Amino acid sequence: MKGRDFLDAMTAKGVGVRSFEIANRTWCRVSLGTMDEMKLFAAALQSLS
Repeated sequence: MKGRDFLDAMTAKGVGVRSFEIANRTWCRVSLGTMDEMKLFAAALQSLS
């Protein structure tokens, strides 16, 4: 999945990720905090596959 598509999909699920470009490629960064935030991220990520 392209970085921007991943960003949009995760944002739609209420998960904030950052997108940036290096060497003409889009990358995403995810920072996790609480256990509830990690569970939300994991559930959102699983739903994309």
